[in-house]
Amino acid sequence: MWTRGSKDGSVIVMKLGTVFLRHGSEKPMRISPPGVPAASGGMDKSTLVVQVVRNGQSDLLLYDLKTHRLREPPHGINTRAWEWRGSISGSRLLFGRFNGVDTYEIVLADLSTGPELILDSVRGHGAYAEPGQVNGRYAVWAGCPDNFCSIYRYDIRTGSRLRVPGDYRHVSYAPSVAASGDVYYGYALRGCGSAVQLRRFRPGAGSRVLRTLAAGYDFRFTNTDGRSVVFDRVSCSQDNFDIFAANAG
Repeated sequence: MWTRGSKDGSVIVMKLGTVFLRHGSEKPMRISPPGVPAASGGMDKSTLVVQVVRNGQSDLLLYDLKTHRLREPPHGINTRAWEWRGSISGSRLLFGRFNGVDTYEIVLADLSTGPELILDSVRGHGAYAEPGQVNGRYAVWAGCPDNFCSIYRYDIRTGSRLRVPGDYRHVSYAPSVAASGDVYYGYALRGCGSAVQLRRFRPGAGSRVLRTLAAGYDFRFTNTDGRSVVFDRVSCSQDNFDIFAANAG
């Protein structure tokens, strides 16, 4: 799946357009509502998460890969806030929620039982938080109070939270996680396309560089199945992008 289009989001800096899905060599089909700015989220074997912006309001929809139909998530997922960048694994839905003023939340919801868990809530000057990926027992995100970003991994089974080591000189962003618990993320100097690396963090083994991007190129998201890491290589000067994949190492 991918998003075709270049409309800027009105609240959070991201690209919106039309979401397409292709099975193997079949012809791509549009799955987002016609005329509605949208963005693709994560998917598992049965469901794809789609972000849609209707009347200036961002919500999440679920696309059934078997019936080819969009449906609303359970009551309470979509609110008057800005829900965005959903990732799904079984009954677990990870997403971001922004109140439009100063508070970013990372939410983990159980679609089968209903409860929501706020994994992180960041507010104040220079605050930001972005959801990453939920995969099996793990969920990852980036939390950025006061313009300093850290990557976190949450273990759903044990309730423990782990911080990926970082430093004030570099920015850590765009995390994803394998079912094994390995974390993948961007690591760069401040400024688009400045010494950008795709890294893997494995608890007990530290961080390893998987790919170094050419100067002037960056990425905004990663997603992994444990075998490869997909990311969107963005040209900082032309603001266009391509989809790349790297070996998960």
